[in-house]
Amino acid sequence: MKQDIILLLDILRLLFSEFFVGFGPKIFSFKRNGTEYGLKGIPFGGYVKIPGMDESEQVEGYEDSELFHTSKWTTKLFIASAGIIVNFLTAWIMIFAIFITNGVTQPTLNIETIGDSINQQDISPIQSAGLRPGDTIIQFNGQDVETWDQLVSIIEVNPGQEVSIKYLRGNSVYLTSAILETRNINGSEIGYLGVSPVIQQTDVGILDAALFTTTLEIEMTSRR
Repeated sequence: MKQDIILLLDILRLLFSEFFVGFGPKIFSFKRNGTEYGLKGIPFGGYVKIPGMDESEQVEGYEDSELFHTSKWTTKLFIASAGIIVNFLTAWIMIFAIFITNGVTQPTLNIETIGDSINQQDISPIQSAGLRPGDTIIQFNGQDVETWDQLVSIIEVNPGQEVSIKYLRGNSVYLTSAILETRNINGSEIGYLGVSPVIQQTDVGILDAALFTTTLEIEMTSRR
């Protein structure tokens, strides 16, 4: 990353007076060709100082064309956005490496555990329906379900409602029903079934890992 930033500033014909890896207290530094290089206490991120970034600063030993505040607005925009882009790409590479190395974990429609009722006195809706760990839900409230997220979205919009549940046990298909309980979250009522899924870990290829990484970064960015 250091070489990329140096190359970027070289292309823009701007000089930099400081280049440090990390932030916090200075650990050590050395000067070369008028630039101070060094390492700071927390080795994450970095810091580059370009002469002329502060217009009130008295800068000596540089041509006007080498100062930040005299450069074109496109150059300023490019430099200002470079840090954001590098941070995004660094996070993308790290997440991508995790997916490639460890694969991805996803909830399935196979039941792992049966939960308790919200009020801790009655049995939960899933218990009253007769489902057990190892069963697989294949249809909920008349809708075929293929993912855990799809199942959860149907449960949440039916608080207090009686719903049908079609599930697979062994090689047999069963149909039952349950009345969902109601949870109040942030002033909104959502349905509660009382079940948690089996989590499956799956190895992924390069294309799938790239897709998962990009999707996750977009979701994380949109939540900020």
